[in-house]
Amino acid sequence: MLAALYGYATELLSKRPPRPGTAASAALFATGAVACLALALTFALDKGWLTVALTLMVPGIAWISEQRPLPALRSLAAR
Repeated sequence: MLAALYGYATELLSKRPPRPGTAASAALFATGAVACLALALTFALDKGWLTVALTLMVPGIAWISEQRPLPALRSLAAR
């Protein structure tokens, strides 16, 4: 549920006229959506799946950076 809200916030910020900080905010919401999905995967599966879920965040963030031109996403995926 929270991932869907973050995704919706990313869409709303992407459609607004550009202002200082809008791109960074959209990138943070997009990363939050991917992190929520990783956390849900961790809760759904037991034992050592946290490492796998956190590892799968990077390709998810990279895929979003290909779909949306948010420059901050590349630096978030690298960290």
